[in-house]
Amino acid sequence: MDPLCTLVATIGLGMCTPGTATAYFVDVSAAALPAKPGSPNAMAAGAADLDGDGDLDLAIAIEYGTNRVLFNDGAGRFGEGVLAGPGGDHEDVAIADCDLDGDLDLVFVGEDDQVVGYHRNDGSAGFTDISDRLPNRATSNTVVAADLDGDGDDDLVTANAGPDFVWVNNGADGFADESATRLPHHDGVSQDIAAGDVDGDGDIDLAFGNEDRNRLYLNDGAGVFTEAELPLRSTPE
Repeated sequence: MDPLCTLVATIGLGMCTPGTATAYFVDVSAAALPAKPGSPNAMAAGAADLDGDGDLDLAIAIEYGTNRVLFNDGAGRFGEGVLAGPGGDHEDVAIADCDLDGDLDLVFVGEDDQVVGYHRNDGSAGFTDISDRLPNRATSNTVVAADLDGDGDDDLVTANAGPDFVWVNNGADGFADESATRLPHHDGVSQDIAAGDVDGDGDIDLAFGNEDRNRLYLNDGAGVFTEAELPLRSTPE
């Protein structure tokens, strides 16, 4: 019997019920995660090996609180790390080796209060707050790290209420705001970004999920983007 038909028949005959279904995921949060200090709202999280021990740690963006790093003990249990820096209405985190020293740094963006956070990793998961090295700020919902200009380091893109940003990495802890010359101008509200080689030409393109209409920007190979025409949204009959 076709696998799909078998599945439908099994469900129809009542052979697969909550009592017999396999639990593929088990909630181990209470045992594996440290308690939250107070009751902060976690807005976004990223998983990466922050301390270089071969397992995945967590960086968490906190709304109107202090951002967090949680270190994995190798068995899926996490301990609280130290992440000094500005608290604020943080919405998202990007994890990338911004200074090309072989470890992963953290960049947070904020929404209503426009507070940003940039934390340099010392290689042993000790982080130094260098937020003043980010060039500017906006009401931001998302930040993405990717090598937009093909020079081997990760640049940053932020989705904003108002013009979006492209911050170009100089490879040594510093970024320059080159939005005006690299991105088409957009005054709406951008909520999310996806980065990838959409047209198969070997460079990173950008798709923005916006409140007015979605936008696709194609890279010319040097990190300058032009807007591609997207099909109109169809209306279901």
